Amino acid sequence: MPAYTTETVDTNGRRQVVVTVLFVVAAIVASYLPATAQGRVAAVLRSTVLRPFVTTQETVTIARSRAVNTDALTERLDSLVAAKAAGGSLVEENRRLRSLLRLSEKLGPTFAPATLVRAGTAGSESTFLVDVGWSAGIQPNAPVLSAQGLLGIILVVQPDHAIGMDWSHPDFRAFSMSEDGATYGVVESRRGRFREEDRLMFNGTAFHTRLEDGTVIVTSGLGGIFPRGVPIGLIEGLAESEGGWRKSYWLRPLVEPGLATHVLVAVGNTAAEGPVDLTPVFPLDSVMTEDEVAATERAHQDSLNALGDTVFLLRQAVASYAIRDSLRTAGIGAARADSLARLVAARIAADSAAARSRRGATGPLDRAPTVPTMPGAAPERR
Repeated sequence: MPAYTTETVDTNGRRQVVVTVLFVVAAIVASYLPATAQGRVAAVLRSTVLRPFVTTQETVTIARSRAVNTDALTERLDSLVAAKAAGGSLVEENRRLRSLLRLSEKLGPTFAPATLVRAGTAGSESTFLVDVGWSAGIQPNAPVLSAQGLLGIILVVQPDHAIGMDWSHPDFRAFSMSEDGATYGVVESRRGRFREEDRLMFNGTAFHTRLEDGTVIVTSGLGGIFPRGVPIGLIEGLAESEGGWRKSYWLRPLVEPGLATHVLVAVGNTAAEGPVDLTPVFPLDSVMTEDEVAATERAHQDSLNALGDTVFLLRQAVASYAIRDSLRTAGIGAARADSLARLVAARIAADSAAARSRRGATGPLDRAPTVPTMPGAAPERR
């Protein structure tokens, strides 16, 4: 039995030298082997000794590739989100412009279209600038309308522009009435703790009258400033009641001042021309807030999209039946015809979906898919 000995530094060094020499000899011998033998040796080494290292290298390479793909996909997703956000704002702006164009057609030349710009400086939160002035026939105290109703009034007029205030200004007043003309009062602005909390108040109404929530309040035409029948807001609860002789109600404004970018400004001296009745221009069934209009537009678009999906499914079914009939006419068995028809219908669906994705269209109707000709299929007989 050999005696127990501990390894010394010299023994460990000799062992490393021996191992190194063995590897050098093995490398020299392997370099003189034929190519086929070298390939077999390399395959054995890769599948045994070097297997952990090869697996690690493959994992690192795949991880790097996935990281690059993830970055590219993230960039594409960010671009799509930005495009979607920009498209949403454009759709909303187009909706407002279409509504304003319809209103302009009803009003005729008595109102001039204008672009509204906010000053954006301290103390000018409730004022705005429009790009029409004396040259377009604008006068002071001209009412400013949006597609939903009354926005404000013109204060100062210059040759090529004018300055006005919207309903959130503390000095805003408008003689108003309920939609049925039974209750009269004055609409005033009330500041909130924050500007987002600014509200309107329908003040000075008779105590014996009662207005339900949701009642439309319109201009009465008294005072000769605002025409009659322009919507201002909706009743939203009782604000205060004094001495048994008058009541005040909160109003939910129909027009959001911060969203208004295009407006209509009255042309000429409205006070000298006498009261104008715009009740037919703003029918009660069309009076809605900005949020309600946007919700209605989204519901309409969803209905169109659902109709488009239904039409697409019908077209796909018709194409599948046409292919199946053509294959059966050509003498192909029923089972094989059904299988081929399903495959072609699936391909049509994939091509149509890809085309719609490339176009980015959300419209309800697409072009009818073309039916590909199958090998050996005879033309359809009439």
